[in-house]
Amino acid sequence: LLEAGAQLEAAREFLHHPLTPGQNALFDQLLAAAETHTTNGQAVTITAIDGGDTDEELSTLAHKLRDTLEPAALFMLVNLHGHEPRVQLIARSTTTNVDVGAVATHFGGGGPGRAAAALIRDRSLDDVRADLIACLPDYVRPVATVAQIMSHGVQTLSPDTTVREAAARFKKYSYEGYPVVAGGRVLGLLTRRAVDRATHHHLDAQPVSAIMDAGEVTVKPTDSLEHLQKLMTTHGWGQVPVVDNGNVIGVVTRTDLLKRLATPVKPPRRNLAEQLATALPPERLALLHLVSDEAAALNVSPFIVGGFVR
Repeated sequence: LLEAGAQLEAAREFLHHPLTPGQNALFDQLLAAAETHTTNGQAVTITAIDGGDTDEELSTLAHKLRDTLEPAALFMLVNLHGHEPRVQLIARSTTTNVDVGAVATHFGGGGPGRAAAALIRDRSLDDVRADLIACLPDYVRPVATVAQIMSHGVQTLSPDTTVREAAARFKKYSYEGYPVVAGGRVLGLLTRRAVDRATHHHLDAQPVSAIMDAGEVTVKPTDSLEHLQKLMTTHGWGQVPVVDNGNVIGVVTRTDLLKRLATPVKPPRRNLAEQLATALPPERLALLHLVSDEAAALNVSPFIVGGFVR
């Protein structure tokens, strides 16, 4: 577009409208009413207000709320008065794990996976909100957890193990770190680097408790990988013990996390045949089948673009 003469300043003028006084007032109400629910490990924000007789454009407010609160998904409900009372639902998602389009379809609307809307008639705001909260688990995919990438079973060291004994253990098993545990409680992490440094300074007889990275840094099998990543970044631990019911049951390493993050998880393919059959008039559906048959005969792939969303 730039090569064709497009002007960025002109684009910005149309893309970033300042909020009107009416929109600002609505935004303040929506922000004050916002509640965050954790569903299948995902942070989902729901805000519901009575918009009265407003005729302000609402989708801009949804974008601004999403950027301000940064949830995995945002659902904005505005009760509108006028000659035909209704509830306007506007939804935005920042992850493929929350299909807001499917949620909007549940309420008679629709849209792609990350941006959707529905106009809901003959239902109260409280009723719609309660229905939304109840149906969320059906449309929010669980986040990846520590249990999916951890190694079960873990070798640990007691705090009175000598540096010499620990060095022999590192040489034998080539591990990068050992949790230091006493009475089932994690006291710290002993790294190969710390042992090498202590050996260089002839501290072989010292207990590992004197050179370990002290701290009770652990995760649960049900913790999200996002939580694990923040923990590793904050404390600098490359190996984090996994604790369940007070017992160290395994370990998860920085390498485990990087392997998972480097392997994108493909979302399951959706079969839209039934949805198309329900949504399209019979003559349009028949035309679509004709196009599909012709495409198959020509060995090409047909694509539906644009209008079906609208």
